[in-house]
Amino acid sequence: MRIDQTTSTSALLFISCAVLLLSGCQKPEGREASPEVSCTWYLESVAKALELYERENGRCPAVVVDETGGPHSWRMLILPFILREYDGATYYLDYFSYRLSEAWDSEHNKSLLNSVLVHAFHCPADEGSWDETSYLMLVRPADESGNPADVPHNAVVVVESSGCGIGMAQPKDLKWEDLWKGESPYGKGKLNSNHKRVIKAIRADGTIIDIPKNLKRDKLKQLLQGSVDP
Repeated sequence: MRIDQTTSTSALLFISCAVLLLSGCQKPEGREASPEVSCTWYLESVAKALELYERENGRCPAVVVDETGGPHSWRMLILPFILREYDGATYYLDYFSYRLSEAWDSEHNKSLLNSVLVHAFHCPADEGSWDETSYLMLVRPADESGNPADVPHNAVVVVESSGCGIGMAQPKDLKWEDLWKGESPYGKGKLNSNHKRVIKAIRADGTIIDIPKNLKRDKLKQLLQGSVDP
């Protein structure tokens, strides 16, 4: 599987070419779900939305550019495919008036975000602002020839990053090289969650996994690359 993850503002960003085979995402029944369980459900709906987008468009979601060459986030492209259930009512997110011809943070697009259900990309345990995403694409570098990175089906492509400070519609994610800078790959702006023991992630095949917070750097790198299981 090949994932085009170029960071050029004028280029398309193909985030996954895997066929994400997931059953329909159901809201947990019975007593109210814990934030961690809800986070898993949110990520399942994100993974399902990626599969639905690819099925309808014949390709993976891509960051497109506006009339000035500014990019739009992959999160906004899959937003209409995210199905949510609250209090017995099903809502299909009102995304269709989002203007790709305008900047992602234009007045129109910002006002739209205030009128849609934005919880799709915000973990309930994330104490950051409600309009910030908790989930970032892990953007790998291209190879020496400039071709997109070739990512195995069990490699991690989306990671939890609570408190990252990145807006839901902001075309910004986590670069692979930035993850390994400094003393730790854990913390705000990197892998981060408010769950007790784990950080959640999506693999290229759509599987949701739990990454132990105490996983050592070398083992973490192998896990993200798809070489080992959690």
